[in-house]
Amino acid sequence: MQLHSLVLTSAILITAIWSCLAEEPTKTTFCIDTPGRNGREGRPGPPGPKGDKGDTGRPGLPGNLGPPGPRGAAGLKGERGLPGPQGPSGYHGPSGPVGAPGAPGPRGPPPDMKIITKLEEQIQALKLSISNPDKRFLFTHWSKHGQKRFATKDDELNFEQGVKLCQEAGGQIATPTSMEENKALTKLIKSDGMAYLGLNDKKTEGTFEDASGNPVKIINWAPGEPSNDQDDEDCSAIASDGTWSDVLCTGSYTIICQFTEY
Repeated sequence: MQLHSLVLTSAILITAIWSCLAEEPTKTTFCIDTPGRNGREGRPGPPGPKGDKGDTGRPGLPGNLGPPGPRGAAGLKGERGLPGPQGPSGYHGPSGPVGAPGAPGPRGPPPDMKIITKLEEQIQALKLSISNPDKRFLFTHWSKHGQKRFATKDDELNFEQGVKLCQEAGGQIATPTSMEENKALTKLIKSDGMAYLGLNDKKTEGTFEDASGNPVKIINWAPGEPSNDQDDEDCSAIASDGTWSDVLCTGSYTIICQFTEY
């Protein structure tokens, strides 16, 4: 009986020692804290005393943005800014009611009959020019200054025949109103010839007017002219040197017509 107890006690002791030497001791095993065969450290001892405060470390990374804080109080009103650009126009509103008629205005001045007459002449000349354009093609020699064109086909007619010829072609018998136009006319006159002008004093002796009854704007009479020889020289003619002479209206001279470009 004693031998049996000794054997049992020895077996339990050997099992306990073997369990302490194993890598994973059981929970019920009571082992001495000594290095085992695998060289493991024993259980940690109690904490030591608190050491001195170390140096301040480097700043850490910025943290996440926090939630917005409460809204602050309103600030003072700022200065007025510059005006902005004008916006697009709005839609037109409906038309308003028609107002009452106003009082009659003052009576205007009477019409200038000279202006009306001149406009009528220009309209008539334009009508003739449109209705008879083919007659202009008969003219063989042309000269121009400003808005006026002068033309001739070297016809030698009396004054009334020349006036009619020019009117049928949509123009008038030549009447210079400046020295430049007078010079343009001389280009169409033969060196030994003369051409009728529209200037005449049929109405009042010594008062020359153009074919439409307008007063003369320039004069370029040759020396001793107008002479009114035999009290019957009521028309005028221009020579190749640009000077004028009064002549009989029944004579035969070159006809030069003038046309105005509008």
